Amino acid sequence: MTTATLPARIPLRSLSAGSRATPDVARSGHRLVALDGLRGLAVVGMLLVDNRGSAAMPAQLQHSAWNGLRLADVVFPLFLFAVGVAMELSGRTARPRAVLARAAKLTLVGCLLVDVRYHTLGPTTGVLQHVAAAYVLTWLVLRLPRRTQPAVVLGTLFAIGAAYRFGPDVLPLPATVQAGWAEGHNLGQWLVTSAHFAFSAESPQSWLPSAANVFAGVLAARLLHRRRGAAVIGLAALAVGCVATGVLLTAMVPLNKRLWTPSYAVLTSGIAVAVLLVLHLAARWPVVVAALAPLTALGANALTAFALSELVFRAGLGGVQPALVADLQSVVGAVGAAAGYAAISMVTVAGLCRLLARRGVGLRL
Repeated sequence: MTTATLPARIPLRSLSAGSRATPDVARSGHRLVALDGLRGLAVVGMLLVDNRGSAAMPAQLQHSAWNGLRLADVVFPLFLFAVGVAMELSGRTARPRAVLARAAKLTLVGCLLVDVRYHTLGPTTGVLQHVAAAYVLTWLVLRLPRRTQPAVVLGTLFAIGAAYRFGPDVLPLPATVQAGWAEGHNLGQWLVTSAHFAFSAESPQSWLPSAANVFAGVLAARLLHRRRGAAVIGLAALAVGCVATGVLLTAMVPLNKRLWTPSYAVLTSGIAVAVLLVLHLAARWPVVVAALAPLTALGANALTAFALSELVFRAGLGGVQPALVADLQSVVGAVGAAAGYAAISMVTVAGLCRLLARRGVGLRL
């Protein structure tokens, strides 16, 4: 491997961060610093958004009520994008059994976490189940000839948009299902509730379009294989193209996380590419790599962090959270208490992840 090029697939052997021989693949342990940094940002966002103390949390750290895009709405697409980057940089996608086994494990763990949180038993929808579905759907796309893959993904997004816009007018559906994306009257919401699923951003209507975010990660990873300058230019072009296309699409299709509309999928993919580009450039400097160490450590243990958050703060402390937040509020005010509780969850989960990692304990699927 030379200083100018990357191999077709980056090997998993140890490569020191900041190595002169490979400035574009700076690593911490065996992982790409940029990729773990990306996952780390997604985990931080998840902890702040999911574990907010109360409704007094700043608006940008709460999901949009329906249409719109806030910082909180970018967190999960960022993680799905990171899944796509990892797919391309690993050799697992060439092994169908490994792909299906990983998806099955993600689904099982996801169902168990939801069951513990809500005291239920049986199949459920949730974050990890959503990741598993988007992962498998993207893997199916990757089985196609490489030249046709982007067209298939874009064509799928177009078909989804057309189904929402024209499907209710041409299909024999109930009168309550209307053309467009109105809350409570759209095609996706009707399909999900008819199948007896609880409607959310993690229910089946979002799985297919969210595979576009995973595929965008695959495209970004392919660009990282190029020479340094070409990789940067390619990532920048991909980011600008996705953001511009996503913004233009909003004239016809609203940004909506719960429906995972095509405009939302494309725009959040562009944002994720831009974040990866910044981290990719920053990882060239050893001092920056050192500064990013807490973030990359969290990203390297993303699944463990998610599980701890669900078990400790959402299932374990959910019943006493209002009292804890009330105590904080008497000291720092409503906004401070809402944000402070989320910050406490972030510090606690990061500390537990570090402690478990030192003991060789972690959730790796």
